[in-house]
Amino acid sequence: MSESPSMPQSPESPTSWSEEEARGTNDTSVLGFVPEPQPEEQEEAERMAYDLNIEALRGQFYELTLSQKRFVAHIIRHLLAEFGMSFFGDVQEHD
Repeated sequence: MSESPSMPQSPESPTSWSEEEARGTNDTSVLGFVPEPQPEEQEEAERMAYDLNIEALRGQFYELTLSQKRFVAHIIRHLLAEFGMSFFGDVQEHD
């Protein structure tokens, strides 16, 4: 059996591969390794995801009926009052 540089002698002996073949490509996903994103890439990805989520929510909100919109507003007011997070001054529960 002739030995080929691209094929190992047997499945148990990967030492017959060349060093270049052992290193493989620069595609690290082959090994299941995903490099950490750079901070600026991470921030940009988070901004884009946030913008997409806001647009999706905005689109869904426009499709709600008036009574559903009132219910959503009631829940938001309740949550803001419950957790003391007031973006518009003092938020009080209105029933």
